[in-house]
Amino acid sequence: WEPLFKKDASFFGPFVNPNHFAGYTEMVVPLSIGLSIVKWRHLAKKGPRGIREFFITVGNEEGCKLILFSFFIVLMVGALFLSSSRGGIISFLGSMVFLLAMMIKKEKERRNLTILVGFLISIFSLLIWMGIGPLIKEFSSIQDISMDYDIQYRFQNWKDTSKLVQDFPLFGAGLANFAAIFSKYKTSDLQYYYLYLENDYLQLLCEMGIFGFGIFSWFILSF
Repeated sequence: WEPLFKKDASFFGPFVNPNHFAGYTEMVVPLSIGLSIVKWRHLAKKGPRGIREFFITVGNEEGCKLILFSFFIVLMVGALFLSSSRGGIISFLGSMVFLLAMMIKKEKERRNLTILVGFLISIFSLLIWMGIGPLIKEFSSIQDISMDYDIQYRFQNWKDTSKLVQDFPLFGAGLANFAAIFSKYKTSDLQYYYLYLENDYLQLLCEMGIFGFGIFSWFILSF
């Protein structure tokens, strides 16, 4: 099975678009890192104190499985960067900054910083080994947004939603109704039928209005 957009890459599995693959991966990796940290702490508590004793504990069956699991996490991050998805990579880096900040903020979690830093060192070592030239080339295109077709048409669509929100301010146009109604508000001359706005927050505001968006915002802030 070959991806639609990049014929030279076959590691995206069933994802048609590498950006969708990156979006899935950047959500899965932080969860996997969190689970791995819990497992490493549990393994450290089971074994006796001391560096030598710790390495002996790591050498048992449970420790070897955990090492393999950690390697798979680093491998997933490598696949994420190979997708060359700017949004996916930025989201992943943002999630790591958020995780670091949460650990530093909570005193009892600071002991886990060593494990997270170990993950980050392994990840960036892999990236250096893979070569970061293609990534630098991909991100350098952000310098001139006016030449980026994808960004320009998204900005135009996001601007067009302001009229939609004005017509359905309180409760929105209804869940899953965006695709059916957006063609009325679209001003670009592209002959596309948009199923999604490619901006979850704006689409939620369009479909559920201020009321639904307020509930969502309350949930995020409470969490």
